[in-house]
Formats: sequence, C-alpha cells, structure tokens
Amino acid sequence: MAASFLRKIFEQWNRRLPTIGALDFAFFMVAVVSGVILVLPYDVTAPKDSLQVMMLTSQGGVFFRSLHYWSAQAFTVLALLHVIEFLLKKGEEKVSSGLWIRLSVGIPVILYVMLSGFILKGDAEAELARQIFGGLVEALPLLGDYLSFIFLGREGDLQIVYVHHAATATLFTWIIIIEHVKRFWPDLVSHIYAMGLSIVFSVIIPASLHSSGDPVVKGPWYFIGFQEILHWMTRPVLSVAVLVLFLSVFMGLPKINEKYRSRVKIFFSSMLFIYFIFTIIGWAFRGAGWQFQVPWQ
Repeated sequence: MAASFLRKIFEQWNRRLPTIGALDFAFFMVAVVSGVILVLPYDVTAPKDSLQVMMLTSQGGVFFRSLHYWSAQAFTVLALLHVIEFLLKKGEEKVSSGLWIRLSVGIPVILYVMLSGFILKGDAEAELARQIFGGLVEALPLLGDYLSFIFLGREGDLQIVYVHHAATATLFTWIIIIEHVKRFWPDLVSHIYAMGLSIVFSVIIPASLHSSGDPVVKGPWYFIGFQEILHWMTRPVLSVAVLVLFLSVFMGLPKINEKYRSRVKIFFSSMLFIYFIFTIIGWAFRGAGWQFQVPWQ
C-alpha cells in the first residue's frame, strides 16, 4: 500500500518536472562547477581563516560558496529519493550485476563526498565531524589506522581530505552517474531548474560558518541521526559493522529471491524511517554537549 502510494507520487513528479535522476545529475554538476571556482580562494592549510576572509571581502565568494553548498545539499536529498524511486520500480532487476555493485558503492561514496566537504570548513562543527568519523574508522580491527589515514590523513592536516573531495571521490561519483544515466552532462531543462533553485537559496540563505561563541556543535543534517545513535551506544564500532552489513545486503539485493526481496526493501524503508526520527531528535532536541532540551529553549 505504502509502496504503491510512493510510486504514484514519483510518477506525478516525473510528469510535471524533470525526472528525479536528471535533476539530481544537474545539481551535482552545479556543485562541481561552483566547487572548481572555490579552489582559488580556498587555502587548505588555513581553511576556516580563508573562508572567513572570503566571506568578509568577496560578495562573489559568498555567492559561489552558497551555490556550492545548496546544490550539494539538493544533490544529496535527490540522490536518496532516486534510490527509493529506483527500488520501487524494481530497477535492481534491470541493470547488470557489476553496475548494481558500483551503484551500491556509490551511496557511501556520495556520503563521504558530502562529509569531506563539511570537514573542509575547518570550524568547530567540522572538527567534531572529523573526530567522530576518524574515531569510528580507527576502531575497526586490523585496518582501522590505515583506512583512517587513507580517508582523513594525519590529524591537523586536511590535504588528503581536500584531494578526495575535490578530485578522487567526486570523480568516482561522476563516473558512476555517467554509467547510470548514459550521458556526460545533464539536459538543459534540468540544468536550468537546478541552477535557478540553487541561486534562489544562495541569495536568500547564504552558507555560513559556525560561530565560536555558539556552544551548540553538531555535524551536517545527514550525520546528526548517526550522532544520536552513537550517543546511546556503548560500543560505537558496532554501528560501523551494522552499516557494512546493510551495504552488503543492499549489494546482494538482486540475488535475493523476489518473494523475500520485497521484505528486505520494507526493512530498509523501516530503518530509514527510524534514522529520520533520530535525525529529528538530534537536530531539534539536542543542545550544547548533546544534552536534551526542548526546541523552544
């Protein structure tokens, strides 16, 4: 019943607007192009200082940073919606096994692209996100320290994070998108929609940095639910094991008998809804030091 209702919503969307996948690709390209422009004023050795100088001295810098921020946020949201739409249409049955595996791997890569960009802000929120992510990776047996260095580099040095965000992980994401949609660039209509919406949000709500006087420090919205989960776990490394298990099951989805595959999809949908609840709790009901508080406080 719920799947049928969601399918109708996606069908109505695609009739009146560019498809979710096409619009998502367009937002991705807006984020990439605006990110390339930001390479010049950004200093990876002094990230926060360089962003503060840019925001104080350059209206163009503020605009392109906001354009990069909002297009990336839209890309993440639409990527999630596209995955849901793809599963509702049983898209896993229509692609090759190799492509499905690459698309599955693309999900954590997209999240890493977003998280690495957040870390590159260099403010208190960025440092917190890096500490949490680094601590989880380092806690992995045998390869923890090695993987932490690959994805985050040495403590106090953002060079590796910068390279992955600006080149490695972003290029991998682009290649996966090209293979999926069978084109190198989004169509003009989708690009106009993506550019227009990104500009509107950039003008109305410019991207900011965390104020040093604000005691409330949180990660990005897609990471807040995970922070809330970690708050309740006595062994946080188990959360990584669960995520790896979920990804493994997702990668093997086409191999699961169709009778049980729908149940697995329902399970993933339930987990996504629970994560949404944790996100709301972390975003609205957590204050300084992750202490519980009601939103109007």
